[in-house]
Amino acid sequence: MIDRPGSDGATRVHLAKAVQVTPAGSTRDEGSGCALGTSAVLLQQESRRRQGGRLRTILLVDDDASLRKLMRIILAAQGYEVVEAASAEEALALSVQHDVELLLTDMRMPGMNGKELAAAVTANNPNVAVLFVSGVIDEDTGRERGNARQAFLQKPATPDALLASVEALLRA
Repeated sequence: MIDRPGSDGATRVHLAKAVQVTPAGSTRDEGSGCALGTSAVLLQQESRRRQGGRLRTILLVDDDASLRKLMRIILAAQGYEVVEAASAEEALALSVQHDVELLLTDMRMPGMNGKELAAAVTANNPNVAVLFVSGVIDEDTGRERGNARQAFLQKPATPDALLASVEALLRA
Protein backbone atom coordinates (compact mmCIF):
# COMPACT_ATOMS: atom_id res chain seq x y z
CA MET A 1 0.00 0.00 0.00
CA ILE A 2 1.34 3.45 -0.93
CA ASP A 3 0.06 6.72 0.51
CA ARG A 4 0.34 9.74 -1.79
CA PRO A 5 -1.04 13.18 -1.16
CA GLY A 6 -3.18 14.40 -4.04
CA SER A 7 -2.96 17.85 -5.61
CA ASP A 8 -6.03 18.84 -3.58
CA GLY A 9 -4.28 17.90 -0.30
CA ALA A 10 -6.26 14.68 0.23
CA THR A 11 -4.32 11.47 0.80
CA ARG A 12 -4.91 8.81 -1.79
CA VAL A 13 -4.28 5.15 -1.08
CA HIS A 14 -3.02 2.90 -3.88
CA LEU A 15 -3.14 -0.82 -3.28
CA ALA A 16 -0.54 -3.08 -4.82
CA LYS A 17 -1.80 -5.86 -7.06
CA ALA A 18 -1.51 -9.47 -5.96
CA VAL A 19 1.56 -11.21 -7.35
CA GLN A 20 1.77 -14.97 -7.76
CA VAL A 21 5.09 -16.83 -7.86
CA THR A 22 5.15 -19.37 -10.69
CA PRO A 23 7.10 -22.65 -10.58
CA ALA A 24 9.81 -21.26 -12.87
CA GLY A 25 10.66 -18.57 -10.32
CA SER A 26 9.21 -15.61 -12.15
CA THR A 27 6.22 -13.74 -10.80
CA ARG A 28 2.93 -13.03 -12.46
CA ASP A 29 0.96 -9.84 -11.98
CA GLU A 30 -2.59 -11.05 -11.25
CA GLY A 31 -4.16 -7.80 -12.40
CA SER A 32 -2.83 -7.72 -15.93
CA GLY A 33 -1.38 -11.19 -16.51
CA CYS A 34 1.99 -9.63 -17.34
CA ALA A 35 5.02 -11.57 -16.28
CA LEU A 36 7.42 -9.85 -13.91
CA GLY A 37 10.87 -10.94 -12.78
CA THR A 38 14.20 -11.55 -14.41
CA SER A 39 14.24 -11.28 -18.17
CA ALA A 40 16.36 -14.42 -18.52
CA VAL A 41 13.67 -16.57 -16.90
CA LEU A 42 10.96 -14.97 -19.04
CA LEU A 43 12.89 -15.42 -22.27
CA GLN A 44 13.59 -19.04 -21.40
CA GLN A 45 9.89 -19.67 -20.71
CA GLU A 46 8.86 -17.84 -23.86
CA SER A 47 11.20 -19.81 -26.14
CA ARG A 48 10.18 -23.05 -24.43
CA ARG A 49 6.51 -22.58 -25.00
CA ARG A 50 6.38 -20.78 -28.33
CA GLN A 51 7.27 -22.03 -31.76
CA GLY A 52 6.56 -19.62 -34.59
CA GLY A 53 4.44 -17.36 -32.38
CA ARG A 54 2.16 -20.10 -31.03
CA LEU A 55 2.11 -22.26 -27.93
CA ARG A 56 3.78 -25.64 -28.24
CA THR A 57 1.18 -28.41 -27.93
CA ILE A 58 1.62 -31.59 -25.90
CA LEU A 59 -0.84 -34.48 -26.11
CA LEU A 60 -0.84 -36.04 -22.63
CA VAL A 61 -2.23 -39.58 -22.38
CA ASP A 62 -2.57 -41.52 -19.14
CA ASP A 63 -5.41 -43.63 -17.77
CA ASP A 64 -4.53 -42.47 -14.22
CA ALA A 65 -6.54 -39.25 -13.85
CA SER A 66 -4.64 -37.93 -10.84
CA LEU A 67 -1.24 -38.42 -12.46
CA ARG A 68 -2.50 -36.93 -15.72
CA LYS A 69 -3.76 -33.87 -13.83
CA LEU A 70 -0.45 -33.44 -12.02
CA MET A 71 1.55 -33.61 -15.27
CA ARG A 72 -0.87 -31.19 -16.94
CA ILE A 73 -0.41 -28.67 -14.12
CA ILE A 74 3.39 -28.92 -14.34
CA LEU A 75 3.44 -28.51 -18.12
CA ALA A 76 0.80 -25.79 -18.29
CA ALA A 77 2.63 -23.79 -15.60
CA GLN A 78 5.58 -23.67 -17.99
CA GLY A 79 3.41 -22.31 -20.77
CA TYR A 80 2.74 -25.41 -22.84
CA GLU A 81 -0.68 -26.04 -24.34
CA VAL A 82 -1.73 -29.42 -22.96
CA VAL A 83 -4.41 -31.58 -24.58
CA GLU A 84 -5.45 -34.49 -22.34
CA ALA A 85 -6.74 -37.95 -23.10
CA ALA A 86 -7.65 -40.78 -20.72
CA SER A 87 -7.13 -43.51 -23.35
CA ALA A 88 -5.13 -44.18 -26.48
CA GLU A 89 -8.31 -44.28 -28.54
CA GLU A 90 -9.31 -40.80 -27.32
CA ALA A 91 -5.76 -39.57 -27.98
CA LEU A 92 -5.87 -40.77 -31.58
CA ALA A 93 -8.95 -38.67 -32.26
CA LEU A 94 -7.37 -35.63 -30.56
CA SER A 95 -4.09 -36.04 -32.43
CA VAL A 96 -5.74 -35.18 -35.75
CA GLN A 97 -7.68 -32.25 -34.27
CA HIS A 98 -4.63 -30.48 -32.79
CA ASP A 99 -1.18 -29.50 -34.04
CA VAL A 100 0.63 -31.82 -31.62
CA GLU A 101 4.42 -31.52 -31.30
CA LEU A 102 4.91 -33.99 -28.46
CA LEU A 103 3.02 -37.11 -27.44
CA LEU A 104 3.51 -37.84 -23.73
CA THR A 105 2.00 -41.26 -23.14
CA ASP A 106 1.82 -43.94 -20.50
CA MET A 107 3.18 -47.26 -21.76
CA ARG A 108 0.57 -49.48 -20.09
CA MET A 109 -3.08 -48.61 -20.56
CA PRO A 110 -6.23 -50.67 -21.11
CA GLY A 111 -6.85 -51.31 -24.79
CA MET A 112 -4.17 -49.85 -27.02
CA ASN A 113 -0.83 -49.40 -25.23
CA GLY A 114 1.55 -46.44 -25.50
CA LYS A 115 3.79 -48.03 -28.15
CA GLU A 116 0.82 -48.79 -30.39
CA LEU A 117 -0.50 -45.27 -29.88
CA ALA A 118 2.88 -43.72 -30.73
CA ALA A 119 3.09 -45.79 -33.91
CA ALA A 120 -0.37 -44.64 -35.01
CA VAL A 121 0.22 -40.95 -34.16
CA THR A 122 3.64 -40.81 -35.82
CA ALA A 123 2.30 -42.62 -38.90
CA ASN A 124 -0.05 -39.66 -39.38
CA ASN A 125 2.55 -37.06 -38.35
CA PRO A 126 6.19 -38.21 -38.35
CA ASN A 127 7.32 -34.89 -36.79
CA VAL A 128 5.68 -35.70 -33.44
CA ALA A 129 8.20 -36.45 -30.69
CA VAL A 130 7.23 -39.13 -28.16
CA LEU A 131 7.91 -39.33 -24.43
CA PHE A 132 6.91 -42.69 -22.95
CA VAL A 133 6.28 -42.84 -19.19
CA SER A 134 5.82 -45.95 -17.10
CA GLY A 135 6.29 -47.22 -13.61
CA VAL A 136 7.26 -50.63 -14.96
CA ILE A 137 10.51 -51.25 -16.78
CA ASP A 138 10.59 -54.26 -19.12
CA GLU A 139 12.43 -55.17 -22.30
CA ASP A 140 10.11 -53.01 -24.45
CA THR A 141 10.75 -49.78 -22.54
CA GLY A 142 14.44 -49.59 -23.47
CA ARG A 143 13.87 -49.92 -27.23
CA GLU A 144 12.78 -46.29 -27.64
CA ARG A 145 16.20 -45.00 -26.59
CA GLY A 146 17.74 -45.47 -30.04
CA ASN A 147 15.48 -42.82 -31.59
CA ALA A 148 16.33 -39.13 -30.97
CA ARG A 149 12.63 -38.22 -31.29
CA GLN A 150 11.57 -40.74 -28.61
CA ALA A 151 12.51 -41.08 -24.95
CA PHE A 152 11.47 -42.96 -21.83
CA LEU A 153 10.85 -41.52 -18.35
CA GLN A 154 10.26 -43.78 -15.37
CA LYS A 155 7.38 -42.98 -12.99
CA PRO A 156 7.38 -41.44 -10.52
CA ALA A 157 9.40 -38.61 -12.01
CA THR A 158 10.19 -35.22 -10.53
CA PRO A 159 8.78 -32.12 -12.22
CA ASP A 160 12.34 -31.16 -13.22
CA ALA A 161 12.93 -34.55 -14.84
CA LEU A 162 9.62 -34.33 -16.71
CA LEU A 163 10.36 -30.81 -17.99
CA ALA A 164 13.94 -31.69 -18.94
CA SER A 165 12.73 -34.69 -20.97
CA VAL A 166 10.02 -32.64 -22.70
CA GLU A 167 12.43 -29.81 -23.54
CA ALA A 168 15.11 -32.18 -24.87
CA LEU A 169 12.62 -33.88 -27.21
CA LEU A 170 11.21 -30.59 -28.46
CA ARG A 171 14.75 -29.37 -29.24
CA ALA A 172 15.71 -32.58 -31.09
